[in-house]
Amino acid sequence: MHSLIISRNNQIVLEEYFNGYNRDRLHRLYSATKSVTSSLIGISIDNNLIDNLDEKTLAFFPEYNAINNLTEEKENMTLENVLTMSAGFEWDEWSNPYGYPNNSATILWESNDMIKHMLDLPLSHTPGTYFTYNSGCSILLSGIIRNRTGKSAEQYAATELFSKIGIENWEWWHGNDGLTWTSGELHLRPID
Repeated sequence: MHSLIISRNNQIVLEEYFNGYNRDRLHRLYSATKSVTSSLIGISIDNNLIDNLDEKTLAFFPEYNAINNLTEEKENMTLENVLTMSAGFEWDEWSNPYGYPNNSATILWESNDMIKHMLDLPLSHTPGTYFTYNSGCSILLSGIIRNRTGKSAEQYAATELFSKIGIENWEWWHGNDGLTWTSGELHLRPID
C-alpha cells in the first residue's frame, strides 16, 4: 500500500502515506488511466470534436489508406466498440505476462506505429459482440483524441481536464511513435 485517503462529506478525514510515498510523489495509475482516457473522449464529444459513439473507427484515421485484414466487419467497427473493448480484435493480454514476446500488449508497445499495428490486426469476433480486455483499444483512443483535437491525449487532458479540476502535477508516458500511452501510463499524486 502506498497511500490511504478517506474523505467524508467532502472533507479529508484521513491521509496517510506508506513505503516511501508522500503527498507529492507521483503514483502510476496503471489501467485506471483508461478511465481518464474515456473521459477525454466524452469531453471531445461535448466539445463537438467527435459526433457520437456510432462514428466508424477507421474514419478517425484517414492517414492509413491501406489496412491489413480489412473486412466489412472491421469497416463497421465503431467508437463505442473501441470504448467498450468489444472491437473484436484478435488479442491476448492475459495468457502471458507483460514483457513476454507473445503478449499482445507487449507486441503493440514495441511496434513502430501503435495505431497502424492495431488497425491491421485481424478480427476474432464481430465488433460489439464480445468483450476482450484490450489495452490496444485504449491506444486507439489516444490516436482518435490526437486526430480530432490536434493535441496529444496528454496535452488535451492538460487543457480540458486537469486544469479544470486543479491537477497541476502529472507524468504521462509516450510510445516510440510519440503517442500518449493511454492504456496505463498516467502518473498522478494520490490526493489528485
